[in-house]
Amino acid sequence: MARLALVTSNCASRERFFRAGGIRFIADILPYLAERYDVEFYVAGGENDVFDYRGARVHIVQSRKIPFIDKRFLPPLDIDADVFLFLDYAAAISRNGGEHNLVVFHHLAQSFNDENPELYRKYFGRIGQRYLQMERFVLGRVQKKTELALAVSNVSVPYLRELGFDVRIVGNGIDVSRYRQGRKEDYAVVIGRLVNYKRVEWALEVARKTGIPLKVIGTGPMESCLRKIAPKNVEFLGYVDEEEKIDILSRARYLFAFSAFEGFDLPVIEAMATKTVPIVSRIRAHEFIFAGEDAGIMVDSVGGAVDALNRLERDENLHDRLAENGRRLVETKWNAEIVAGKYIDAIESVTG
Repeated sequence: MARLALVTSNCASRERFFRAGGIRFIADILPYLAERYDVEFYVAGGENDVFDYRGARVHIVQSRKIPFIDKRFLPPLDIDADVFLFLDYAAAISRNGGEHNLVVFHHLAQSFNDENPELYRKYFGRIGQRYLQMERFVLGRVQKKTELALAVSNVSVPYLRELGFDVRIVGNGIDVSRYRQGRKEDYAVVIGRLVNYKRVEWALEVARKTGIPLKVIGTGPMESCLRKIAPKNVEFLGYVDEEEKIDILSRARYLFAFSAFEGFDLPVIEAMATKTVPIVSRIRAHEFIFAGEDAGIMVDSVGGAVDALNRLERDENLHDRLAENGRRLVETKWNAEIVAGKYIDAIESVTG
């Protein structure tokens, strides 16, 4: 059995492992990888720890924080593996690696800037322009050690190819069996980190204008500001565990996801898996997820979102059709087994 090392610079601990940023996307894929390979998982953290998780041996490695971003420098590790799968490009900066190095790419600042330079400047200003330069420099280093880049969508592919990466699109997948439709209640939900470019204020305005109750799952630097402007029908839940999140999502009628940019947007497929209809911003990542299917509604403004919601409230047949289409799309395109197969094909392509 070939040895596969998964490596991430995202910080986690045993207690907060599943919901740690940059790890949840691989969690449902992990059992399929563990059936095929001997998997060791190396994760940045505050204190050393070792435990088993979904067929893989997890090593939490004490590491120091990277300035200005929510990542950590992994120290050189004595890893004996046939293939290294870096789950983010920051992990690939480390001195770890081997003969076959694959790197997963989720979202890149330059791709945001390419898709909508006006909004990129609005949310990140001059610091954002400097970050573009730094990102390009770092990616140049990463490209030299990367045999194959794995993109979770088509959003960052043009830029990666411009930099000389050989790229495959693998998508993101979830274990659909964990997601079920609950008895639908009259509320919408937002899931994600509360940062400026996620445009959670759009969701607050839709709740204000339509009166629909809104539950906000997640926290972040914008939370205090959002709480101040939120109408009374908005409830901030902070972090919730995975089962509670799925339960809340399964009973919701709608997911609001109005981000100005995403590399993918995992909560959208989680919503579809529970037959919760997504009303989302019209960005490339959401177009990629919908894949031309009638599985939700994309909008360009708060007014467009209000109109979409009112239309769905008036037309129950339309709501139910979108809900059914969304579940079918996840089952046939975004389920973990299918996506894991793409990862395995990519790994096999470099090992021969």
